[in-house]
Amino acid sequence: EATTTAVNNVISVRFDANIIGEFGSFSAIDAELKFVKYDLDGKPAANGGNAGLGGEFNYAEGDTGNAFTYSNGAWKTFVYSREAVFTAIQSSGAVELFVKPWAEQRVEIYIAGVQGRYASLLADGNEIDLTEEEYAFILPKGSELTETINGYIADLKSEEGLGGVTIDELFDAEADGTAENLGEVLTEVPAGADRADYFVVATNAEFAPFEYFQGAYFAGIDMHIAKLFADALGKTLVIRHMKFESVIPTVSGSDYSGDSEDGTAVQPDGIQADIGMAGLTVTPNRAEAVSFTDSYYNAAQRVAVLSDDTAFDECKTKEDVVAVLNTLTGEIAGAATGQTGYTYLAGDNSGTMGEDFKGFADVFAEIKQYNSIGLAVQDLAGARLRVVVGDKFTLAEAVNGING
Repeated sequence: EATTTAVNNVISVRFDANIIGEFGSFSAIDAELKFVKYDLDGKPAANGGNAGLGGEFNYAEGDTGNAFTYSNGAWKTFVYSREAVFTAIQSSGAVELFVKPWAEQRVEIYIAGVQGRYASLLADGNEIDLTEEEYAFILPKGSELTETINGYIADLKSEEGLGGVTIDELFDAEADGTAENLGEVLTEVPAGADRADYFVVATNAEFAPFEYFQGAYFAGIDMHIAKLFADALGKTLVIRHMKFESVIPTVSGSDYSGDSEDGTAVQPDGIQADIGMAGLTVTPNRAEAVSFTDSYYNAAQRVAVLSDDTAFDECKTKEDVVAVLNTLTGEIAGAATGQTGYTYLAGDNSGTMGEDFKGFADVFAEIKQYNSIGLAVQDLAGARLRVVVGDKFTLAEAVNGING
């Protein structure tokens, strides 16, 4: 069975490959803590999410090792290991739970945030938009679908909708928690099939509420729009999940470096997609590689901080927020790789995105990049970051997921 020890506020739970069934008790850890999805080699769990500690830990043997599974009925987190040591370190009102597996893999499960040290957007009344942007879908240059897709977007914005569904209804369903997933969807064009019969979408399903996984299934505003587009075209939908920086090259059919972490060229991920749907901000640089559709969403970047961080309390305008950000010398900020929030923090080297994107590279000691906004907010909740910048809607989803 699992053994638990506590020395100097360090709580270690050790178990081996003989454990079967329920994992054990975390009674020594504050019940108010939140269990947050793990990060394996920088990749979030496809079925990841957040929950209180009311779920179950289970053990099962597997071909690639053994799986320790946490589940609360809505999602599961998998840690493959033959042996692992769970260590929780409590100090200054914050607890972090780390998993060190036997293999040379980076697996970390965080339990973070007690006594109000949860992530939060700027306080009510101070939720300040830092930028003004537009989201659109992307098509290959010269795509014959351009006019048709723009017509479908106009339908979505109309009272009649597309297929009887309006864009406002899709946003409302996400906001009130009634949105459903797409169910079974192809992720590749079947071998030997006629490519013309399929509508292939490139996405990065780590950007709720626009695209994300709900269990094993795609969900989100963009994903429902993808299904509406495919149905209207009379084609079978194929959704290909990939890294965010791979979306543009997969649609353009050629290498693209504009969204990569270090500026290196990224190759297309598999077959060329008909469309990219990934919460993409319209920018001049991207427009050189692909064609943008008409916009469907007016976006803005916002800042998330810990709830007890008072530095931004008096901010009323975006200029006030910028002034505070410029005082955070030596701090660490976070954002998602390739996304507009990262460009806001690091600065737009092309000089094409306007005054709001001068950046803070000379202020922060480091601007960390993450595979998703959710992972950045997890580190914020664990006090490893001072601020996170991201799309206001997606950032709110991630913060609410941490805070419960």
